[in-house]
Parts: sequence; C-alpha cells; structure tokens
Amino acid sequence: MNKYHQILNKIITKGKNQQNKKGSITYLLNQTLELKPIDMLELFEGHAVARKKLKDELGLFMAGERSTEAYRDIGVS
Repeated sequence: MNKYHQILNKIITKGKNQQNKKGSITYLLNQTLELKPIDMLELFEGHAVARKKLKDELGLFMAGERSTEAYRDIGVS
C-alpha cells in the first residue's frame, strides 16, 4: 500500500467526525503527507495517464509554475 492510501486508511479508521453547514467531514490532526515524484508515479501507475505528461506537469508544479499557459504548452489542459 502506498503512502497516500496509508493516510486515507488512517483518516477512515482513526479520524474524528465534524459537522458543519457544508456537511460532514472526517479529519486527522498533526498528519503530513510527503510525496516524492516516484510516489506520484506509483499512485498513477494503474491509471491511463500519459507518463510523460504527468512527469512534465509534476516538474512544472514542483518548480512553482503558476502560469496556465506553461501547462498548456506541454499539453496539459
């Protein structure tokens, strides 16, 4: 099981419920999820996502790129 699914499992099993006007949520305090590029590839491995586009998009995101035009240039809409 990858890191993402481990955190989701913790939220489901140990999380606290909260009701507000928008609905009900389950949350955990003091938990962080740190994903490296290899973890992201592992996450999307089973999906029909083009790896090159994913790698390029992740590279732009990690570089702090905020321009949507830069994403369009690599083929991400």
